[in-house]
Amino acid sequence: MFPLPEFEKRMSSAVVALFDSAGRVLVVKASYKDYWSFPGGVVDLGETPRTAAARETLEEIGIAVDSARLEFCMVVYRFSTIAQTYQFIFEHEIEGGKLDAAAIDHSEIETYALVTREDIIAGDNRYSESIIAWAKGEKGYLEHEFSIEREG
Repeated sequence: MFPLPEFEKRMSSAVVALFDSAGRVLVVKASYKDYWSFPGGVVDLGETPRTAAARETLEEIGIAVDSARLEFCMVVYRFSTIAQTYQFIFEHEIEGGKLDAAAIDHSEIETYALVTREDIIAGDNRYSESIIAWAKGEKGYLEHEFSIEREG
């Protein structure tokens, strides 16, 4: 029997683009980031990206989503001189009134906004590269080199 090689361990995160029928999507501003992103966070040991995305969405903005109903959109391989990570992006259409009733946690999330894809594309560098790719309709696999200062 051949020994298994040791593999690098890479952190993964998962986020959800929650949008309504009017074309608005919910974005959040975390206290530890200088840009806006979708609600989400680190995939914990024993979790799938889909269940982590649902858990983090509930924790950060108080909106419960069924993880089985999250539609996979994209995985982003993010790399820099100090880290290599994967970010899974899911999307889910939700009733408009529920987006307006988001309840941010205030421990990590400072505020939220409802914006359109066009707002994101024209967003003068306030959104993450992943969100911009989503707004442009990209799907599947994306590679993105990130700056330590920008995406910490």
